[in-house]
Amino acid sequence: MHYVDIADVAKLVAKNHYTVLMIGSRIYETIEKNIYILHKKLLCSTLDQVKRLLMNDSLIKYLIELAKYESLVIHDLIGNLVGKGFIDMVITTCIDGFLPKVIGGKVIEVLGNIRRFTCVKCGSTVDLNEALNTKFKCLRCSNFLRPKVLLKGEGISKSVWSEVLMEISMADVLLICGLDIIEPITYLPIVAKFSNAKVIEVLRKGEECLFRDHVVVTDDFLKFFKGLVGYLIAS
Repeated sequence: MHYVDIADVAKLVAKNHYTVLMIGSRIYETIEKNIYILHKKLLCSTLDQVKRLLMNDSLIKYLIELAKYESLVIHDLIGNLVGKGFIDMVITTCIDGFLPKVIGGKVIEVLGNIRRFTCVKCGSTVDLNEALNTKFKCLRCSNFLRPKVLLKGEGISKSVWSEVLMEISMADVLLICGLDIIEPITYLPIVAKFSNAKVIEVLRKGEECLFRDHVVVTDDFLKFFKGLVGYLIAS
């Protein structure tokens, strides 16, 4: 395990390397607590449990809070790095839907997007605001509108997983920030190492290193991305 700093990461990313960022919901733990809680509640629940949570309003306040934002500062920083060509692809276990708004097609949402809901019977799809307005009831057939995210016990689609594996195998640099510990996602850094990628894990102070390669320790993830943008773009 090698400890590196933001300047070392900037040197790797700035070179002619294919850089993939893997990012998860732990980035929100100190940035926007309600969004972090929303992730934890949804990803640990079955479809029946989510239905009960939505029907008794346990998740509503978190969804209303999410709908207020177009993006947060951390997404704008990542968007800047993608726009300038320093990050080539983002693979995310976040389900909040912020990154597609900021960086368009250069993101793979492995676990889906909470801003889209689909009817469990007829399959019609609506956005988050319409789902909130109809109290998660389909206007076509009156059945339940479920979030288009992977819930407990549901598997990643073959097409999404194939796309993820292709990006990981192409990576010269794999940068990991706040990743959710979900199988088979946790095996991806091993795949990257077999492809001779440099794997860099960004940790907050006190967090346990998961992948034991190159490690950056920071106060928080927002500070890390501000520093990286400072080295690569602002300077």
